[in-house]
Amino acid sequence: MRQQLTDLNARSWSIPAFLLRMALSLVLSGIVLGLLVPAMHAQGQPLRGWVVWGVILAALSLPVVPPLWRRYRGR
Repeated sequence: MRQQLTDLNARSWSIPAFLLRMALSLVLSGIVLGLLVPAMHAQGQPLRGWVVWGVILAALSLPVVPPLWRRYRGR
């Protein structure tokens, strides 16, 4: 039984932290857009495509920019 558990654990794989951060940033952009769209609609302002893409790209840059900045400043 112990060998089966060891074999099962050896076959399991982990999700890289970077992918988890990217998924979390997409969830964050969904929450921001979920709050932004009704507020803009209530004001009678149309939601432009560049605003949506700006929110998505800003959220996706959150896990990418800090490691690049640390690498740049470390030199």
